[in-house]
This record gives sequence, C-alpha cells and structure tokens, in this order.
Amino acid sequence: EVKVVLLAGGSSRIPLVADMVRGELGRPVVSDVHPKHSVAMGAARYGAGVLAANAPSTPATAPAPPAPAPRPAPPAPVPAVAAAATPPAPAAVSKAVVAATAVAATAPAAPAPAKPIQPPPSDSVPPGKPRSQWMLLLVVLLVAAAAVGALVLFTGGDNGTTTDTTAVANTGATNTGATNTTAVADTAATTVTTGGNTVPADPAVAAAEELQNLLQQDLPTATALVGKFVPQLSAKIVGLVEEPITYGSVEILADHMVRRDAYGAILVDGGAFAFEFGGQPMTGWFLSIVPEAFATQEAAAKWCTDRGLASNECFGREFKPAV
Repeated sequence: EVKVVLLAGGSSRIPLVADMVRGELGRPVVSDVHPKHSVAMGAARYGAGVLAANAPSTPATAPAPPAPAPRPAPPAPVPAVAAAATPPAPAAVSKAVVAATAVAATAPAAPAPAKPIQPPPSDSVPPGKPRSQWMLLLVVLLVAAAAVGALVLFTGGDNGTTTDTTAVANTGATNTGATNTTAVADTAATTVTTGGNTVPADPAVAAAEELQNLLQQDLPTATALVGKFVPQLSAKIVGLVEEPITYGSVEILADHMVRRDAYGAILVDGGAFAFEFGGQPMTGWFLSIVPEAFATQEAAAKWCTDRGLASNECFGREFKPAV
C-alpha cells in the first residue's frame, strides 16, 4: 500500500502539482530539497543492486551477515553499498578481496558520485527556484490575459453611433354629431435639415401640410360633385373638442385617413364651397365625403345604412358649389 508519494523533477516545486497529485491519489506528498536528485539516487540504488548480484558468491559455510538497517538519509556511495552487500567470509578472504577490487574498478570514483548524493546544507537555496519563479509569473500572466478576454467577450462594446429616425405620431379620433367612429392612424412626420443634421419636423406642421396636399389632390373630384347628393362621413376643425379628444391637424388627418382607407373618401375644404353649419360658412372645416353622386338625399343616406353606419356617423347632403 502506498503511504506517501515522493515528487521528483523540477515541476514538483509547483504547488499546484502537489495539490493535484494529493487530490488524485489521496496520499500525502513529499519532496526532497533537490527533487531532481531523486531519479539519480534511485538509479544509483538500482545499480548497486545489480553489481551486488553479479559479485562472486561466498561459500555455503559462510554465515550471512544481518542486512544493514535502512537509513532515512540518501544511500551511501555505490562502492560502499556493493562492498557491504557481500562481506568477505573468513574462509575466502582472498576471493572477497579480488571481488571488491573488481567492483571498485568498474564503479566510478568515490569523490564524483558522493558530492551530488550527499544532502546539501539546510541553508542552501534550491537550484530550481529561479525557474519556478518564472513559471509562476507566466501562469499569472496567462490568467490575467484570460480574464481580460472573457471581460471583452461577455460585455461587448458600443460603437457610440446614433441614428436619426422618422417621428411617428399615434393618434385616435372619435367623431360625434355628424360622425361617431373611433379610429387610430399612424401619421409620419417629415424631416428637415438643420446645420447638416436631419431632425424630425413638428408633427402638427407636417400634418397640416399633408392636409393641404390632400385638399389640392382631391379638388378636381370635389368640383365634379357640385349639385349632387353625397354621403358625408366626417367634419372636423382645429380646436374642436370631442371628449376626450381636442382636434388639431394631427388628429384631423388621422380621422380622415381612416375613412379614406375604408370608404375611398376625399378631403374637401368646407370654406372653399358654400357649405354651412348652423347658418354659418364652414370656413376652416375639413369634410370627409364619399365621392359617389346620388340624385336624392335619401339615396345618399341609403348608402350609409347599407353599410351599417348610423345617422350620426354618416348622412346624405347636397354638395354645394364653390365660392
């Protein structure tokens, strides 16, 4: 059973190596002052055993001496071990002397191996320390580099650029009186260039411009309806309050676009034609009218009822001449 693990080689000085071996094998680990000498000392011990096995054997009558007790210190030089393994017997002194002489001749000189085998003084500095310091520094640098790489990978970056987008106003329109339809439309604001930068324009200004464009676009169609009866879907003016909506150009445009998309309505300037409301000209009013001509007001109103529109949402009226 393994009781302790002896670490050998320069890598045994790395604390991580000792921890890994101890954790894997479940046994304590030890290391010599010179871990690199463990292999050399083991080779010397093995060589001593080989030499002892090849030495001439003593007569059978020679009593075998007791084996020397193992010492905790490194083994003695090879010649001493070989000589101690086969002590000369009294009856064969000359043969033992010859064998010892042969062993001494084949073994290295005593001073050469004895110097590295002897343990160094306790205050000596291990020769592998500078290398261990460099390896430790290298490990620290690698860990730091890995940490920086992980930080960059998981946090990402920002290029610091911004983009200009077109402003969109979401508005709801509720009609009462002439119309009572709830609708939501997206009104895109145009953009203007100021100081080289494109910025969204005021949505109210952009909606007012779009209303005027629609009036001019639909004017020929409106003129052709003069004197006929038509279905009217909506009538709005800036400042009109229909809780919870106060109508401005954005809300009026949204209200008209719903009817334009659903019924093909055109936009008519109430002040450009002789339309009246409460006996007063409808100057500033925007009318959403279906461009279908009928001979009577009842026929125009029937168009509304055929589509499920109540009288407060749609009604027939005469298209007045231009003023």
